Amino acid sequence: MVVGLPCFEPGFTKIFEEASPTYKNRFMFMAGYENEAEFDKFIQGFDLRTRVSNLRCPLMVLGGELDELSPIKHVFEVCKKVPGPVEIVVYQNERHAPGRLPSSQLGPHWYAVMADWLAARVRDRLPFEGTHYRYVTAVRQSGTASDVVRIKPFADAFQLHRRSLAR
Repeated sequence: MVVGLPCFEPGFTKIFEEASPTYKNRFMFMAGYENEAEFDKFIQGFDLRTRVSNLRCPLMVLGGELDELSPIKHVFEVCKKVPGPVEIVVYQNERHAPGRLPSSQLGPHWYAVMADWLAARVRDRLPFEGTHYRYVTAVRQSGTASDVVRIKPFADAFQLHRRSLAR
């Protein structure tokens, strides 16, 4: 299973109370609610941390480090509760939908990352075990005018997670 543009915040406060009202209106429509108070009561029960304990299939979650609609720290909190294999890919300095900054423009496109990951699991039946974190960053090479994309492994991503909890 792959999730791009994750909204894992319990209760969805950022996206429904602080972002554009259209997000909440559209979700209310899709969930069949016309009364905002009833919808608010319904949505307070949403907490993926309590719903992923039986997930056994491999899971990939991909998002931006500075997601304004659902802080990335919630991805880490939810994924810690998943008993099966997990991969988290975070794009440096990107917001909810990666694509505007060097990490995503020069690095692997997030659609392609998700498609390749799914193809490896489904078509190629490649095994996937454990938990993996990737942090996609673009840095200026010293002495040159070009950017270089780096994909950092677990240790640096874990530090990113600790930074995200401080926000």
